[in-house]
Amino acid sequence: MEEFSRFVAERCVTGATSNPPIFAKAITSSDRYDEQIRRLAAGEHDRFEVFLALALEDVRRAPDVLGEVFDQSAGADGFVSFERTPDFGRRHRGYRASSPRSVGSPRPAQT
Repeated sequence: MEEFSRFVAERCVTGATSNPPIFAKAITSSDRYDEQIRRLAAGEHDRFEVFLALALEDVRRAPDVLGEVFDQSAGADGFVSFERTPDFGRRHRGYRASSPRSVGSPRPAQT
């Protein structure tokens, strides 16, 4: 998340989207995820479940980084999405239950 935070601050990134091929490249091209992979792989998780857990963790953390963007744009920017391939749902029945229904706004609605 440090690199993403830096992109938001220094390169004016106002949102993010990812998909399995992009995320797979991020996982395999650095050692950033190695410790999480070892921890998850030590349990009863197959490779797909490890991949999904890593991807969804990043997607869940990204709105924290984009909260200020969301506030400053009055909700026009600051969103995060993760595109899934059609086979995700077929390969892992718990995918829908474990994934956010909608990332939505990084800030709770004000009452």
